[in-house]
Amino acid sequence: MDNATIAALRRRWGPIVGINLDSMPWPSHHRAKEVVQQPNWNQGFFGKVMSLTASSFASALLLDADSMPLANPEGLLDDASFETTGNLFFPDFWSTPANSQQRSLAYDMVGLEHDEAQALLTAGKGRLQRDTESGQLLFDLVKHADVAEWALWINSFGDVLYKALWGDKDTYSMAFAVPPGAALTWRNSSLLVKATQQKTAGWQLAGMLQFDAAGQPAFLHRTMNKFSWGGEAWHLGLITGPLPLRWVNYYLSHDAQWVNYYLSQDAQGPTVGVPYDYVAPASAFVQWHIPQPLARSTAQTDGWAVGQEEVGCKDGFR
Repeated sequence: MDNATIAALRRRWGPIVGINLDSMPWPSHHRAKEVVQQPNWNQGFFGKVMSLTASSFASALLLDADSMPLANPEGLLDDASFETTGNLFFPDFWSTPANSQQRSLAYDMVGLEHDEAQALLTAGKGRLQRDTESGQLLFDLVKHADVAEWALWINSFGDVLYKALWGDKDTYSMAFAVPPGAALTWRNSSLLVKATQQKTAGWQLAGMLQFDAAGQPAFLHRTMNKFSWGGEAWHLGLITGPLPLRWVNYYLSHDAQWVNYYLSQDAQGPTVGVPYDYVAPASAFVQWHIPQPLARSTAQTDGWAVGQEEVGCKDGFR
């Protein structure tokens, strides 16, 4: 961010402290500046990690421009997991197989043994079932100053490392427990029925809905529909709760060449998005209507009864 932009933001929304990565002193113990600073270097993954290490705060929330807080994020500082570990990450939709050749190669590039490192990171709890995403993460820079420095060094080799990893997000390995939900938009002719090879309408993924430890919506990360000047902001017609990994693999996986790192086959279900967008049929979603969330039971007891009506999402969100 240049100085003029920082000044404009400060006038409109101050107090704001901006950091111009171009003018920051380069750490001499890292990879040579002229090697790392390729065109637009400070606008990519490495710039994100560098801004994290440049923060003057004890705890920093790293937030992508397309990730929108749905609640005051200050509460995350009191999250029990963050207080204990000093870091709070949110999961991706997908996971990389534990025996992935690309993942092992990436660890080898930075001098780590994959299996031993995973065993330490998971603290005997087994392989993490999901990769993390970095649209938002909370980091204690006092407790983990060494980790932030290590992450910066790793990402300075992005010209090689990102061929085996999906950007900076895969350089963070500890995941938060609650799976993401989805924000979707209704699209015509974007879903292919495998049996008939006919195109039909479906719900196209626009982004991730991340939840806090209490299961409340915390962030909306528009991963597929980025914010841009003059760009189309998709109408979000459907928001889901946390999506099981099994559901994601069944409906949303796609064997496009550029995502082979994550996915080895098309969606296991009867449909697939075309040409490569993540699209699921309306029948994959169910709406639960609760007219009276805490309706008093008609039985003569002190219990509560909740009336639930199951309705399929067929012609868009209702």
